[in-house]
Amino acid sequence: MVSTKQNVQKTIKVDRKLLQRLLNAVTAGQTVEMVNILKHDLSPTTLSLAKPGGVMNSTTKAELYNILVAGLSTPSKVPEAELKTCVLSDGHALIQALAKPDGCQTFGDYAEVFMQTVTYHTKLMW
Repeated sequence: MVSTKQNVQKTIKVDRKLLQRLLNAVTAGQTVEMVNILKHDLSPTTLSLAKPGGVMNSTTKAELYNILVAGLSTPSKVPEAELKTCVLSDGHALIQALAKPDGCQTFGDYAEVFMQTVTYHTKLMW
């Protein structure tokens, strides 16, 4: 909610069980247009990523990464296979890893760097 007098965004505490009660009403046969209700944002920020005031939640992803890759060795080249294979890339993670590459001034420049990174392993296999 944005205050019109002070032009400040304020978070209003809402009833967290509202959706549960609406769903119960629907299953009981009441007419509730859930599509219209669910199309609105519940919060100005994604609560899994940030607090209601907009402050980012702290995470321990680095610790989780270390646990997941413990004991693994990264191959220096793409392994050969007799069967048809594919390479799966996490596009969102790649965008975060690339950040802003040197020399990128436009979205087209960034797209070129992104595609070069994505197709790098394909070129190694041929």
